[in-house]
Amino acid sequence: MNAEPTAPRCRPDIVPGTVLDLAPMDHRGDGGRLTIRVTEIGEEYQLLPTLEWLRVKGVVVRPDGVPGDETSAWIRTAALADAVRPTGWLPPPDQ
Repeated sequence: MNAEPTAPRCRPDIVPGTVLDLAPMDHRGDGGRLTIRVTEIGEEYQLLPTLEWLRVKGVVVRPDGVPGDETSAWIRTAALADAVRPTGWLPPPDQ
């Protein structure tokens, strides 16, 4: 059996200011949906490309645009590409 090498996973460029909207299964936290504006990314993100989980610090994004509490979370790296939101994006009011 001749196994072909797998292509590296596409990893978005997560920088301070990036807004992530994460489903409950994509972060370790209180179990609800988490929308966070990133302020700090664990340096392991660039050093270890095969990590399954990444530590991120940030500010909760509320539906009214007012910054919420500071928080930190472990985020599933496989979910990052789908979690990135455009600048100025706000979560729906029912979150």
